[in-house]
This record gives sequence, structure tokens and C-alpha cells, in this order.
Amino acid sequence: MSQPPYMISVDEARNLLRSQLRPLQAVTGSLLGSSGRVLAESVFSKIDVPPFDNSAMDGYALAYEKGRNTYRLAGEQKAGEPGHESVEKGEAVRIFTGALLPGGCDTVVQQEWVQRDKSQIQIPEDRIRTGMNVRYRGSQNKCGDLVAEAGDLLSPGLVGLIASVGVDQISVYSTPKVGILVTGDELIPAGEILGPGQIYNSNLPTLLSFLEQLNIPTYQHQTVGDDPAQVKNALAQFLRDRDVILISGGISVGEYDFVHDALTGLGVETLFYKVRQKPGKPFYAGKYQNKWVFALPGNPSSVICCFNQYIKPALLSLMGHKNAFEPDGEAALTHPWQKKAGLTHFLKGHWDKGKVRILDGQESYNLLAFQKANCFVEIPEACISLDEGAPVQIRFW
Repeated sequence: MSQPPYMISVDEARNLLRSQLRPLQAVTGSLLGSSGRVLAESVFSKIDVPPFDNSAMDGYALAYEKGRNTYRLAGEQKAGEPGHESVEKGEAVRIFTGALLPGGCDTVVQQEWVQRDKSQIQIPEDRIRTGMNVRYRGSQNKCGDLVAEAGDLLSPGLVGLIASVGVDQISVYSTPKVGILVTGDELIPAGEILGPGQIYNSNLPTLLSFLEQLNIPTYQHQTVGDDPAQVKNALAQFLRDRDVILISGGISVGEYDFVHDALTGLGVETLFYKVRQKPGKPFYAGKYQNKWVFALPGNPSSVICCFNQYIKPALLSLMGHKNAFEPDGEAALTHPWQKKAGLTHFLKGHWDKGKVRILDGQESYNLLAFQKANCFVEIPEACISLDEGAPVQIRFW
């Protein structure tokens, strides 16, 4: 591949990632615990569902005869029991929801309509229709029918459907193994006492929270100082056993920014290095064999923005999700907005009922707006002003 341009647009960055991302290999495992994963292979029913004619409610099963309103009770049928002996004309069986319909019966009358004494029932004959309240064998699906397609997201409802057709093992796309490297001499963990020139490391908890939100449990993380050997050694380890490497800090062009040189020295291919956007202009993406490397600026809002716009869609794509780079929708601005041309702006916003308000505190170091922010608002590169009510694209967390 030819050397990419030094700085590219947001659309170019997205398109470059989208064109090269492919789902990870599929793994076969238990249906239990699979919610949120993406099917790698389609699922076909092993049985007819329902597997037998059964009652849709508590009531009385009978062989309906037009004009008859009195039936002799011939027994009881509970769910899970073998079928009752064949019912004769003029007979009824007490039946419960889900129970096998007795032989000879074709109708279930709900119990609220029935008057009963010890040996017989009376029904309102004018309200009865043959076949009412019966769930027939195969009325949901037949044995061999397609019930879920490759690429489908396993929601709790879809998991329930797959279980109902007798399937307990499924093929899903793997979850990426992620490595996180946070760089900076100034960083210390929250809870310790700050020394002169030190700040708390907020980027690591932020990135770990994003992975938790995406149900990615397999990760390693390390924090190193601004030392080229430490940076290179940590990256070399991650490149050996991680699918995706996330780096915070050290990607700009200062004397103590060693990440880009370390990646180049390790043989990582640069896809792009800097994007025409605010915040997060010094954002890097690269590949090493089939592994992905993303380097984010050190400013906390830039980290959250770049993860939300690029890394989250990339991780979802690796896990088999479709259209992961598409925005979550449009919303109407609650007030006018202006900016200079030349950079795409990603702004902290609060969405509510189809409208979005751009919040105060848009600086790349400033996290205070995240008290109320629930999305990023995208203002295109060429745009310089928007009126109140103008539609804008948004992406939720």
C-alpha cells in the first residue's frame, strides 16, 4: 500500500477503516451467555414449534358440536403430561395452558365462559368457534425452517427463539483481545496524592469502561512513562498476543511523544496519522498483520471522542456487527451554532426527544460536560453555521 496522506478527512478515515475491517474468526459455544454476540452461521429449527397441538389458555378441551351447550367431563390434562385418551363426542376435558390437546378435541373454551358442576359443563354455544384457543403443531415454524441468519445480533428475544427450536450450540464471532497502553510521566492513579506537575489518570478508567460497555472482557493494560524503551517493549508484547491495541498519549510530535516512532520500528503499517477533526486531530490508525492499532491523543475528551467515532465502530465490526460506522440518527439543534471551516467538529451534546443541545465545556481537556452529555454532535468540515432546528448527525455512547 502507498504511504497514506499525512492528514485525512473524517469521511476518509471512516471509509479506510470500514473497507479493511473484517469480523474475527467464529467460535462455537453455548447459547447461554451469548446475548449481545453476533451469529456467524445461520440457525435452523430442529423441531416443529409447537411440537404438538396444545391449549392456548386454561379452560376445557372438547370436540365441538354445533348446537350442543352441555358436555360431560371426562378428565383433566395438565401441561407436561402424556396425552389424554381419545375424547368422545359430547365429552370435555379440563385443560391448562400449554397442555397437549387430547385426541378427538378440536376446540378449547376459556374457563371464564364455562359453568361447571361435578360431572358436566355448560358453554355459551353461540360464542364458540371450532379451533379456538388451540395452538397447532408447527404454527410458529416447521422443522428445518430458518429461524436466525448469520449476522443477526443475539438479543434476549432471539436467544429465546433459538432455545425454543432445540438448539443449544451456536457459532458466533469472537470477541477481540484488547491491550491498552497509557503513556505519560505525569499520570498517577486516582486515590493517590498528587505531586507537583502530576494529574490523575482518567483515560485508563474511561477506556476500560468503554470495553465493559461493549462486553469485551479480555484485555490487558499497562501505564508507562515517557520513555521510548518502555513504550516500545510494551507495544511489542501487545502485538504478540492482542487483536487490538489502544494507546493513549505520546502520539503527537513533541520531544517526548515516542509512540509513532515505536510503532514504525515494530513494523506497524500506518493507515492514517492525523484527522481533520476537533477534538482528537492527532489520531492514528495502523495494522500489524491481522492486528489493529489505534493511538489516541492524551486529552481526555479527545480520547472519548475518538473512541466513540472510530474505535467503538471498529471493535463492533470485528465482532460481526453490521453498519457499525453509521450514525445513530439525526436530531434538531436547539440553538444556532457557528464554527470555522476546515475541521469536522465533534461536540458534546444532550439528546432528548429528537432534539439536541450542544453543551458548554467543549475544550479537549474538559470533562465536566459529560455530567449531562449522552451523545456527540457532528458538524461537518465545510460547515460554518447552523440555524436553530437544523438537522445534525449524532452518535450515542
